[in-house]
Amino acid sequence: MLRKFRKSIYFVVGWLAVGFAVVGIALPLLPTTPFAIVAAFCFSKSSPRFHQMLLDNKYLGTTLSLWEEQGSISIKAKITSTIMMSGLVSYPLIFMIERNSVRAIVLLCMICVSIYIWTRPNPVYAHQE
Repeated sequence: MLRKFRKSIYFVVGWLAVGFAVVGIALPLLPTTPFAIVAAFCFSKSSPRFHQMLLDNKYLGTTLSLWEEQGSISIKAKITSTIMMSGLVSYPLIFMIERNSVRAIVLLCMICVSIYIWTRPNPVYAHQE
């Protein structure tokens, strides 16, 4: 009974994460990939069919597979995320946030996320012969 309930919770959270990931495609402040990773994790615990559907996705499949198999992030994704974070955080830091303590907290969060991203290994691709 508890196992079925847990699978149901994972399934619902997986679909919520998919919904946020889809919305994140259109909204620049809402990230897509972290929600897709959460969805893949939840579906791996609740629905092999939907988990495989995410891994087969044309746009996210490679990124999710690399994350699941190697815990790696591609150089392109690292550069893109760093540029996007820097761009999105710069405007509020300069023009909207007046308190230096709040600026420091926002900047520290961005630096911590950047460090996490850049300390993940680069993917190792199998060479085709």
